[in-house]
Amino acid sequence: MRIAIIQEKIAPYRIPFFTQLNEKLKGGLTVFSGEQAGDFTFHHQHIRIRRKGNWVLPLGLDKTQLAQFDVVVMVFDLRWLTLYPLLLCHHRKVVLWGQGMGSRQMLSSLRTMLINRSIGFLAYEENSENYFIQRGIAPEKLAHVGNTVAVGEHGLSARPRRYFIYMGRLQARKCLDQVIRAFALMPRAMQEQSGLLFLGDGDIRSELEALAQSSGVQKYCRFVPGSYDPQVVKGYLDEAIAYVSPGPVGLGVLHAFGCGVPVITRRNVAHGPEVENVDDGRNGFLTADSDQAIMEAMQHYLTSSALHRSHCEAAYQRYAEHRTMDKMVARYATALQGFSQQSL
Repeated sequence: MRIAIIQEKIAPYRIPFFTQLNEKLKGGLTVFSGEQAGDFTFHHQHIRIRRKGNWVLPLGLDKTQLAQFDVVVMVFDLRWLTLYPLLLCHHRKVVLWGQGMGSRQMLSSLRTMLINRSIGFLAYEENSENYFIQRGIAPEKLAHVGNTVAVGEHGLSARPRRYFIYMGRLQARKCLDQVIRAFALMPRAMQEQSGLLFLGDGDIRSELEALAQSSGVQKYCRFVPGSYDPQVVKGYLDEAIAYVSPGPVGLGVLHAFGCGVPVITRRNVAHGPEVENVDDGRNGFLTADSDQAIMEAMQHYLTSSALHRSHCEAAYQRYAEHRTMDKMVARYATALQGFSQQSL
């Protein structure tokens, strides 16, 4: 089976997925993107990406190129102008891939029509299928892939857990000030027992450092530059008590779980679909919105080693049994095979 995937960029966390998918397809994968040539083992073809306001137009794709593929996978984004001619002229081989239906209700009917025009839709998580069915998508057009991230040498760490960690971009939307305020509410003895580590870069680092100082907890906070080196990231995760991110979470959940690190985040937030992997009270905590609630979740792990250990084990079990990269690749390839057969 020959598969084309069209997207704007190839994120570093997607390279292991494309590499393994290409192996699964015996070399049958081609990724079209705006990236320049990279050190990829899968076939990659550069396309020019032109932007006009919010609209995105990939240049250099034509009927001759796409005719050689059995399935063409495209990001489900209404701003991509290529989406419309593809679904008009090649709808019997187009599969869409995305998170949801978007927040604008006025476009819901258009989205439903476009998905039903395609031969299939790849949802990120299993529960998402019900979401799409309720919005008028035919069940036979849906499959979930169990979106994940590759964790090299994944496993439950036996190293001492020394701090609460946040990893990712330091952005205001992540509500990282709340992590510091919650930590500052803990008794001094617990602050000394643990600490905070921020692994990442971003434009609010100086604000967070100032907040840590004004809250009197600066000596317990560390700020470490972000890294795409899997061994570096794993080294920090292996000593983390929990991954704390009050704002929207996504693949960071699976990255933490791959090292046996439970997750603390707020319940009432527009998270990515990956938050479905957090089983409240079993492999992490989904809290109320207050600083006090975040603090209490952190405190649970410091006051009960048995509870913490059970959450760490359940977090890793979730990753190992359901969210390893080979399992995502298998689900993805099986779904594409099924969609292509239905379209015949």
